[in-house]
Amino acid sequence: MVDAQCLYDTQILDGTERPQGRQRRAASELARQVKAGADTYHRDNDLPRLIHRLPGELGKNETERAHAIVARLKCALRAERRKGRAGHWSYDLNRHIALKTALKVESDDLARLCKARTLKRKTPA
Repeated sequence: MVDAQCLYDTQILDGTERPQGRQRRAASELARQVKAGADTYHRDNDLPRLIHRLPGELGKNETERAHAIVARLKCALRAERRKGRAGHWSYDLNRHIALKTALKVESDDLARLCKARTLKRKTPA
């Protein structure tokens, strides 16, 4: 098995590495991390430290709560991206990955809730 860091260093030293290739690999690695993290995401444990709210504080019914959670996660992710692009000292890649993971899981849950709600309405009584 080839050591990834060794291969990376060799490509940089040889000048064969292009910035687009690094960005593409970074994006694919981030997507892989988000997908892997989606399996270990637990709303009750992870959400309070990401958006500083408990799920019960965000709405009365399940759909309203899911909309509020997704909106807060989008806002927090936007802020974290801004920190990263600016090179701010408080940027945290692990938090960025955790926010993307939580947003993916919560968005999927919201889509499922909305779909179930529309199916319930369309079902004849």
